[in-house]
Amino acid sequence: MLISLIFFFYSTQIVYISLGLSGKPKSKEHVEKVRQANIGKKRSQETCDRISKAKQEYFETHKTIKHTQETKDKISQSKKGKKQSSAHVEANRQAHIGQVRSPEAIEKSRQKMIGKKQSPVV
Repeated sequence: MLISLIFFFYSTQIVYISLGLSGKPKSKEHVEKVRQANIGKKRSQETCDRISKAKQEYFETHKTIKHTQETKDKISQSKKGKKQSSAHVEANRQAHIGQVRSPEAIEKSRQKMIGKKQSPVV
């Protein structure tokens, strides 16, 4: 029997929420109550195996999904000409501060950009 569960990660605990509540907002009190109810419960080996198999199947099917070239072109076209907000630019900048690129990565980027038109530095 296939049991459908949705995994909701709350802190370090996994809280199982039935499909009847999926997609609906849950209060912090409700989530905490469910988490407390599940603390200390032991799963049978059969249950662990079912969960493991379901996760493996999910990740196997989803990691092999690839966009077609047509879809990639549509996504690219929809993003062209749009400017990122200053908040988005700042968030990206903060995320990359302190990141050190290897000489190989720098050379690879340099080779990729050779012959491409560069926007003027303002």
